[in-house]
Amino acid sequence: MSANDNFDESPNHFMVLDAISSGITNIEKTARATKLHNHEVESIISDLVTQRLIVKGERKGFIIGKKKVEVGITEIGNKLLNAKKQDLEQKRQQMQQSYDNGDGTQLQSYIDANRMWIPMMLFSGIMDMMFFTSIMSFMGLGINPM
Repeated sequence: MSANDNFDESPNHFMVLDAISSGITNIEKTARATKLHNHEVESIISDLVTQRLIVKGERKGFIIGKKKVEVGITEIGNKLLNAKKQDLEQKRQQMQQSYDNGDGTQLQSYIDANRMWIPMMLFSGIMDMMFFTSIMSFMGLGINPM
């Protein structure tokens, strides 16, 4: 994804931005936390730097003196992340309301419309795993350990 693409349609960018905002400043740790590949995280970080949502810096290593790349979120990045989290929270509340009412067709339409954002909702804690598995069970899509 380049800086010209629509940033609002990339949950991976928001997951990396959320990881950085929560204090994970190392690229390798960010990749581990988000379950994305290192090269994908590096590409996303370069996009976020280009869009001025994060800043990139270097820190000298502890023993060998090797420089480590660290990133931090900017005020603009923080505002954008918070706005997206509020939007996703509203979507989760709509799903919760449909689930509570027993409206399976409405719930299915919310899931279909927001399918790509569910990993971001789970990663950032907007939706917990118990609610997610309850929804899947309600719709007859039980998750097998196999």
